[in-house]
Amino acid sequence: MTIKLLVLKSGEDVVADVSEMMAGEEGSIENPSRLIGYFLDTPVVVKLRNTTPLTDDEVDPEKPDKSQFSLSMYPWQPLSTETRIPIPTEWVVTMVSPVSQVVTMYKKDVLKNVKPYTSSEDSDTSESTKTGLTD
Repeated sequence: MTIKLLVLKSGEDVVADVSEMMAGEEGSIENPSRLIGYFLDTPVVVKLRNTTPLTDDEVDPEKPDKSQFSLSMYPWQPLSTETRIPIPTEWVVTMVSPVSQVVTMYKKDVLKNVKPYTSSEDSDTSESTKTGLTD
């Protein structure tokens, strides 16, 4: 498992279990394998928010005057049934190892709660939503 923090061209910060997507034949001189993209397993967008009080009335005099932040994670492609999403290398601006607190949060709150997609969610009893142009 290789958990990485990626910054995408779209500006999103994404945490995922990342593996390489290769093209070509491994070990072939005529057609060497090359990196063409990444597979993001269970990707989530991460947002860091400043939760520091805005006014003097909100400041607790008992607490030291430090910035306070909260971190939230939510699915990167929430409408997809896939949990392994391919992405081309051109869309990755940079990829780094996240701090240990982010890795722990990702493993605890995301990976342990992943529910595999089942076709029962496509039952005929569900209400359908239509999008697009109408006559």
